[in-house]
Amino acid sequence: MAEPLTPAECDLQDFPFMPLHVARLRDSDLAATVDPEAAWYAVMLWASSWHQIPAASLPNDDQVLTRLCGLGRDVKTFRKNRGGAMRGFILCDDDRWYHPVVAEQANAAWKAKLEQRWRTECARIKKHNQRHETDVSAPSLEEFIASGCQPVPLTAPPKSPTCPQGHGGEVPRENTSKGQGQREGEGQGDSIIEVEEERAGAKPDSVEEIARLVGNAAGINHNPANDHQRYSDNLTHVREWIKLGATVEEMTECAARACAAQSEPIRTFRYLDPAIRQTVARRENPHGTRQSPVRSPSRSSASGRLLAAIAAEEAERPH
Repeated sequence: MAEPLTPAECDLQDFPFMPLHVARLRDSDLAATVDPEAAWYAVMLWASSWHQIPAASLPNDDQVLTRLCGLGRDVKTFRKNRGGAMRGFILCDDDRWYHPVVAEQANAAWKAKLEQRWRTECARIKKHNQRHETDVSAPSLEEFIASGCQPVPLTAPPKSPTCPQGHGGEVPRENTSKGQGQREGEGQGDSIIEVEEERAGAKPDSVEEIARLVGNAAGINHNPANDHQRYSDNLTHVREWIKLGATVEEMTECAARACAAQSEPIRTFRYLDPAIRQTVARRENPHGTRQSPVRSPSRSSASGRLLAAIAAEEAERPH
């Protein structure tokens, strides 16, 4: 038997979209030779395998496969169409079925996910070095993956007697890399803002600050010097998200997920708009009244203070 086609830890359950190459499917042997009913079951199994662990795999169990292709308990119908539905799947030595084409896309998405974690870790180390004038080396991508994506331990140098009050001391523990006991992007918002608040004299109290955080999470070069019109449009999107009730955590979480899911760089906040609006909409009850978000920041939290300050600023802005 062949070795599994994706890593055992490959988890794309927080990736709602699976790439589908239209021409590749249209011109495939599956579309040309397989009965339409069986071809539909095949597509359903591809989609199901995307959110299995490892991604792109399926269990070697006809009853489970029957349910995953939408037939419920009708194993008889599944077995009748099994040849077409399972076309292209390979049984590997972990006793799971893998589809090479789906595995190709899953491996690309997994690599992008790990690279996003690594970029976040490198940025954290860089900020630590800037704040404390240290020289901690950032790991290479290969070293970071080999360590299990564990964050590099960081400690601040001892505070000298002449150090101004409020500077130096221990660096607060930051959130671990995404995927270590939490879903992709979860719980990052407050840690990013808290780090920013600790920069000398820096206070993130503006739409521009939120936009910069979202841009960093999405890998977008959010800089007015590069494209003033795009910069202005990005700020407009952030203001709209704040009015909708989106939290900083939700904005940065959606941005990080979008960045990890794309093989090409994201260039504008416009791409993030549907995901953020959908996230806010999920917090609404069937009657349309807004409910408090599950992780809604209190006024005492960093993101709560930030959003409160911006809300006040927007209220005073002439319309």
